[in-house]
Amino acid sequence: MSGEQKHSYRGWLLAAVLYTLLTLLVTYPVVTSLSKAVAGFEAKDSLQYTWSLWWSGEAWARGQSAADVSLLYHPWGGDHALLEVTPLLDVVVWPLQRLLTPTACYNLLLLASFPLCGLAMFALARDLTHRWAPAFLAGLIWAFYPNRMGHALVGHLTQLSGWLFPLVGLVMVRLFRDPSRRRAVVFGLLLGLSGQIALVQTGYFLAPFCAIMLIGLAIRHRAELRVRARYVGAGLLIAALIMLPTYGPFVLDAVRAGTDLDVGGATENAVDLLSLVTPSPYHPLWGGALQRLPALLRIFSEADELERCGYLGIGALLLAVWGLVRRRDWLWGAMALVGLVLCLGPELQVAGRLTGIPLPYALWARLPLMGWGRTPERFCQLAMFAMALLAAQGLASFQLSRVAMGALLVLVVVDLLVLWPFPVGTDSPPTFLQDWQGESRAVLNMPIKKRQIGNLAMYYQTEHGLPIVGGYIHRDLEGMRDYTKAINAVVSDRGEDAWRAMTPVELQGLLRGLDIGHVLVHRQFVKSEDVEAQVNRLLPVLGPPTAGDERVLAFDVPPALVPQPAQGVYGEALALIGARNEPFIVAGETLTVTLDWECLAPAERDLTVFVHLVDAQGERWAQHDGPPVGGNWPTSLWSSEERVIDQHGLALPDDMPSGQYDLLIGWYDPASKDRVPLVGGSDAMSDSALLLSDRVQVRGQSDG
Repeated sequence: MSGEQKHSYRGWLLAAVLYTLLTLLVTYPVVTSLSKAVAGFEAKDSLQYTWSLWWSGEAWARGQSAADVSLLYHPWGGDHALLEVTPLLDVVVWPLQRLLTPTACYNLLLLASFPLCGLAMFALARDLTHRWAPAFLAGLIWAFYPNRMGHALVGHLTQLSGWLFPLVGLVMVRLFRDPSRRRAVVFGLLLGLSGQIALVQTGYFLAPFCAIMLIGLAIRHRAELRVRARYVGAGLLIAALIMLPTYGPFVLDAVRAGTDLDVGGATENAVDLLSLVTPSPYHPLWGGALQRLPALLRIFSEADELERCGYLGIGALLLAVWGLVRRRDWLWGAMALVGLVLCLGPELQVAGRLTGIPLPYALWARLPLMGWGRTPERFCQLAMFAMALLAAQGLASFQLSRVAMGALLVLVVVDLLVLWPFPVGTDSPPTFLQDWQGESRAVLNMPIKKRQIGNLAMYYQTEHGLPIVGGYIHRDLEGMRDYTKAINAVVSDRGEDAWRAMTPVELQGLLRGLDIGHVLVHRQFVKSEDVEAQVNRLLPVLGPPTAGDERVLAFDVPPALVPQPAQGVYGEALALIGARNEPFIVAGETLTVTLDWECLAPAERDLTVFVHLVDAQGERWAQHDGPPVGGNWPTSLWSSEERVIDQHGLALPDDMPSGQYDLLIGWYDPASKDRVPLVGGSDAMSDSALLLSDRVQVRGQSDG
């Protein structure tokens, strides 16, 4: 090995060691809690990514696609196409899952992303500047720039995993500089793999990055462009072949079936112009002084909003401007400008206030498929990629001593900090959840409508492995937000359109009918009075908690309802499989009728159930018509094979004579008043009403 090669290897080794040490320092104390807590702010998106990594391995072990999220959205399940479009991170972590906990797998990927990004950018910048210190500076900026650290704090793992991007840029530069088949193949492989990181990375970084690079390099090497175009085209073809198996079906389904991933919120997730030149108000050294500025607090009222931090870093910005002036490398200048303009979103914001000035992002969002994004602040990545290289070129123009160079690098990294120490994050799931492994019934986490509780529910699932009601990853599936909102309402109090709360019998029947085995009442992120109200609601239904800690209380649901033959079937969708009522009652009292329904197929509309009390001549003496379960659980929410306990109270008139009476049960459409036909049942009173076999003995008030 030559002396030059040894020097090169030592430079790489030194860069790797320093990036690793900086990672451990900037993210401290994460390294001390690798298996104890998911790093970052508590109950944020980091838990979704922890779940996603775990679920991919779990799904593949079951022989199913990761998109088939059978453990979420109970009892419906669902197909979540976004989970199989870009599987690179899941494949990378898969071998570790048998050795490490999901918590440790996530934390290791988080920590590894910093030195990997640093080294990849180091490679590109060294190729451009041929000097160690400027290349190290570029890697430092790319690994630790504020917007990236903001995403690290909330757990956007795919946004942190841009370690292949500088390598794509490096191979593109070399391919245009000296085209060859080998470089074309490597370019195609790296670009194809980069497209497997995340759909948002493809839209917000890879697409504009490749477009700008190809245009800029084509202009730079226009003398022999035809030869270069052939090799570049071959590389793009290889990348397309790698991405086609996952992107192809996804895009076709989205276009043909109208998959709805369009979301709002682009303005709320854009960078404020002031934040480009203002450090984080939570900076460990001068954050206290910055928090006295009302404008900054309007932009970042909470630390968990730092993903919208667009701060460029004063040192990095000055070096980048100097590098652009000195080298006039307009390729990186154009890329930085595009990223900075687009990250500002569809409307300019200054000091936390909208100005009404439209910006180019509004046009970008109208491009095909680009409406799926809602976070223009992610374009900071494109801008900082170019700025890192411009800053390296700026530093390369100076001849500084090692001490001065080291001091400058320290100042740059300190300036880029957004918050320190790094939050330890969300503690590992309660240990008692392990006792549920091997069961089959689902878990309901309350209050499931809160996003933090939904994140915790998914994280806890990595421990117990049971289906859960609700769930959220990247986007809500159609109808699932309304469903979780509805079940949250009836379990905590009453449905939105209900005129009464569920009775304990009905609520227990709902939980059993949905095949729910456990209810977890969360104490974190919930007001103490709401926790107390939820516990009091469940005590008469399920009895006292069977397990718990300072974070959650666990209630066990009695075994699932025993299957019963149908007494009557309505419209081939609803089956009455049981009915109970008092055999004796006095006129003037209220007769309670408990109906046990089974859903044979999801109903297309909300129906009304009727319960009529008639005498031997068919004259109606009492009735109750209304949506099932007091309006708490309309039929549009019923899933196949679900059991529902439905109680109705019939007020008997005071002058009702003594005698035996019959109960008639049926359904009708409240809009058209058309009854649902009775297609099965031996005791039919008509083609739409079932006559219950148990008669009611009424004693008139005049009979004493």
